[in-house]
Parts: sequence; structure tokens; C-alpha cells
Amino acid sequence: MRNGINLSELENINVSSNSNLKSIVTLGRISAQKNPKLFNAVAEKFPDLKFVWIGEGELRHLLTASNIEITGWLDRESALKQLATHDVYMQTSLWEGLPFTIIEAIALQKPILATNVVGNKDAVSHQHNGFLCGNLEEFENAINQLQSEPELLKTFAEQSQKLAYEKFDRDKNFRGLIEIYSKHSH
Repeated sequence: MRNGINLSELENINVSSNSNLKSIVTLGRISAQKNPKLFNAVAEKFPDLKFVWIGEGELRHLLTASNIEITGWLDRESALKQLATHDVYMQTSLWEGLPFTIIEAIALQKPILATNVVGNKDAVSHQHNGFLCGNLEEFENAINQLQSEPELLKTFAEQSQKLAYEKFDRDKNFRGLIEIYSKHSH
């Protein structure tokens, strides 16, 4: 049984979609697990793109690229509204459980760039709703592809939202769990 989120909470958030890639966002604590060094390295490769880190943390000093904006901590609703204004969600984590931030990002129709680690792989289908990347070069190739084939932004956005409703709708997953228990309790 999968984790899920309350998708109805996100329905009143305006989602912007650009026809070409202008900004990349992440959300979370700036800590070793989230690998800010890799986030920074990707940002340095694309000085014409805006990178936004929604959050704060002890490794903030590793985010030195001039095109990175750090928002500091925001309340959940403000953070999700901010996330919704950007084109692509990027997760550079070294490890994850099941990342709720990616699930929220796919529900908000964001194409995903994520490290190819357990957890991220549950919410990102490679070349379907984003890219799973193993290193800096693969992140670079993925962003180059999104820039040269901007129609992928729309395709991945649609697939992300579809995936959110198919796999991560908390209410649907909960109903499925109740059905399983009902069948086995008689």
C-alpha cells in the first residue's frame, strides 16, 4: 500500500506552466541528505536559469551559485504556492523514503528531475514524467533536453498529474486498504 497525499488540498493552488524552461525549484531542509552541493553544481551549469530552494538549513553556505535564491522556511501553503510558480521540480537527494515533496510537485503538474535513488524512483518514471539522474552530467543532459524539446515540459506535466491521481491519492489508497481488510476479515 502506498503513501498518498490529500490531493483536494492542492486544487486551489494556481499552477503556472511556461512553454520553455525558466526556473527550477526544490523544497526541503538544506542538509547533507538533500545534497545541496549537487544542486549548486547543476545551477552553475545553467547561469541563465533561475534556481530556487524553498527551505533553510545548516548547509546553506554550499549554495553559492549566483542564480540560486533561498527563500528560507515558508508555511506549507506558501511553500506549495511558491513551488507551483516554477517550471520543474528538482530533487538531488542522496537517499529518500517516499518523498512527499515530489508527490506534491507531481500533483502540481511539475516535471521532475531527481536522483536515481529508492523513494524518488517510486514517484518518477524516467522519461515519462521526468528524468532520474545518476550524476551531474545526467542532470545537465536532462535540462538540455528540456530546453531543446520544450514540448516535453507539457507532456511531463500532464503525466505527473496523472501519476499523482493514479498512485498517490490518499483517499483512493485508503479506500483500497479498507477493501483489502474487509475481504480478509470475513
